[in-house]
Amino acid sequence: MKKTGILILCLLLALLTAVFAGAAVFQSAKEQHGAVVSQTVNRVNLSFENVEQTFSPSDNGEYMAQIAFSAEKTEADFYAVLHNLSCSGMGFDRMEILPAEDDPNNTPFAQAHLRASDGKCITSKWLIRLYFHAQSGTTLTPTLTLDYSSGVNEQTAARRLFEVPLHLVIEDA
Repeated sequence: MKKTGILILCLLLALLTAVFAGAAVFQSAKEQHGAVVSQTVNRVNLSFENVEQTFSPSDNGEYMAQIAFSAEKTEADFYAVLHNLSCSGMGFDRMEILPAEDDPNNTPFAQAHLRASDGKCITSKWLIRLYFHAQSGTTLTPTLTLDYSSGVNEQTAARRLFEVPLHLVIEDA
């Protein structure tokens, strides 16, 4: 019984160490600023924050850019759905789109229908995490492209693309 408890404790400790080590591999930006905001365009309000980021050089050249993204319909009875978000203009390891912790609705991004309740539009929020490798002294200018549909109703909605330029700078070593 005692050996089983010690074994479980060791496995738990090893798991926690692996989780924290894995999370620390990609370095976050030391400075974040800039925003791209689209108000009342195609019946949707869009906001991307921290589109300009500066990173200190990392020994392993691994970085993680985090962009805050929010979307809401302009009128409760309109139709709007987010289809996809892609990144072009740079190589990257992976992209995650996570519901923002401060979003009480915590809506998954995939095919997210923008909602309303009691005649009021509800803002949905996500965190976009872009993991990539780069050398020190590099400036990257990728583009995020949001694919969405909006309109008076689903039958008359038009599909649209909204592009957001990013500016990622890795300082010299």
